[in-house]
Amino acid sequence: MFWIHGGGFTGGSSDVYRGEACDIPKQDVSITTTPSDPGDIYISANVTFHCKTHHVDVVYLSVIFPNKAEKVGFGVNEIDFVVPNIQPANSGPYTCQVRDTRGNTLNTTFVLKVTNCAPDTKGARCDEVCGCLQGASCDRWAGCVCPPGWTGTRCQTKCPQGTYGQDCARNCSCQNGATCDKNDGRCECEAGWYGMDCSKPCNNGRFGWRCQQICTCKNNATCSNVDGSCACVTPLTGPDCGQWQASRDEPLLESLARDVRCNRPGVDELLPLKWMALESIETGEYTCQSDVWSFGVLLWEIATLGKDPCYDGRMQLSFLQMVGILRQGIRLEKPPGCPEDLYRLMRSCWRDVPDTRPTPEGIEERLLQLREALLPHDVIEMENVV
Repeated sequence: MFWIHGGGFTGGSSDVYRGEACDIPKQDVSITTTPSDPGDIYISANVTFHCKTHHVDVVYLSVIFPNKAEKVGFGVNEIDFVVPNIQPANSGPYTCQVRDTRGNTLNTTFVLKVTNCAPDTKGARCDEVCGCLQGASCDRWAGCVCPPGWTGTRCQTKCPQGTYGQDCARNCSCQNGATCDKNDGRCECEAGWYGMDCSKPCNNGRFGWRCQQICTCKNNATCSNVDGSCACVTPLTGPDCGQWQASRDEPLLESLARDVRCNRPGVDELLPLKWMALESIETGEYTCQSDVWSFGVLLWEIATLGKDPCYDGRMQLSFLQMVGILRQGIRLEKPPGCPEDLYRLMRSCWRDVPDTRPTPEGIEERLLQLREALLPHDVIEMENVV
């Protein structure tokens, strides 16, 4: 690094200019270096100084060094000198001074400060090699200063997974397998996801990279946001869930009240759809938990004094309509006059996830509690005596 102090003059006369017109040159003195680029002036380099006068009748020209030593030339307009193998000890002011024939003294100063090592070297003696990669700069004391996205003593290693930026000091926020840009942390989303952190799945029937493709699934099938594959509802099948899969081997549930014909091509079965659990309708699976669902419908029939179950205001429902209604969370409405606690028990029997439904023992215990809460105490005692 270096600084140049502007020229000045001293002496008995202030008449520095030869005239007042703009085209008349003024007296001046300058000091420059070779190399002229500060980045090329570093420890161990050779630097040539040029002390020069311009439009001056010179008596003598001198250079004053930082250690106060002086080099003088009489009747000359320029003095050049070389400082070889420059070191921090050579730092300081170099003053170029001229005395003209009119008694004026002009001077300018070049301040040299030598702190940097030669390119790709470091250390107190500048005798260590940096060997930086990825275009990194070499600092005398810190060594390689890596660009964003790189780390290591020579910037040879990409930022570890989940980090980015200068010195890999920042954490990525990308989700769902997205790629994190090691420079600025921007997320490159995988197929099926979007958003700043790739946390949002494609919606509105779209899938794929940047959600640019349109799903072709039919009959309320679920479309994969990643590859557009269709998850069909039994008994539908095919790439787009547009085909029926006929089977006569599906188990039957005994009717709790009355049979409802299942209208499926190639299948002529009587199934009590409105009493069946969701998983029983979709997959033909019958378990203790599916019986709990059916028992909840039975409680509803008792509370309505034997009315036919009615979903969404409709008495007759097709196979697909029944599945669609239950998947939307629609259930039998609360019967008029039914206690809230009893209806809450019914609703618990109709939960989508079988394992979250109450057990038969739990239902029995809850019904006994409701019985005690709803009937007068003396009536319960009388029933026990009888």
